[in-house]
Amino acid sequence: MKEQVRILLQAKPVLPGSLEEHYNVCGKAQCRCKDKVNPEKHGPYYRLSYSLKGKNSSVFVKKEDAPAIEAMTENYRESRSNIQHLALAMVELFRHEGLQGMLDKYEEILDMEISRKNGTRPASRTLRETRSSCDKWKTKALERQSEIDKMQVKIRDLEKSRDKWKEKTMEAKEENQELKKLSLLKAVEGKKNTGDSR
Repeated sequence: MKEQVRILLQAKPVLPGSLEEHYNVCGKAQCRCKDKVNPEKHGPYYRLSYSLKGKNSSVFVKKEDAPAIEAMTENYRESRSNIQHLALAMVELFRHEGLQGMLDKYEEILDMEISRKNGTRPASRTLRETRSSCDKWKTKALERQSEIDKMQVKIRDLEKSRDKWKEKTMEAKEENQELKKLSLLKAVEGKKNTGDSR
């Protein structure tokens, strides 16, 4: 199938039919073309005869154009043969892979051949690589988002823990101040008591 697509893309000029060589007799009475012993007809003259859409026709061809016309009729025959081979290959693909599988394969081969001809990378390959890159990026983005979510949970937990310890520290400070006050009161009362007992 690749070979048929490659031939299609080469797109040589084509002409249907075949080139015919003719020799004619003219209307002059004494011409060599009417010699009774050894007649020499005029020519060769060339004519392209073809049949398209059920109609037969012909075109006269200049002698100097005959080789090029002959080559184009050969291109036409090769092109028709190539189209038939391509059609058979596509029928087989359709049988085994269905319509979408057949079209995908044809598009892939066509894309590769166009790229090879132009010396570029196939668009389908670039698209595949872009999709793959996009998928990788999405996967990494999801992983990073998951890490960010975990960090936010840790930060939230640390903030709760910090607030809890802050609260305990404030309570401890207040208790400590209360204890200091009590201790001072006791010390003052103790001095009073020792001063009274004297």
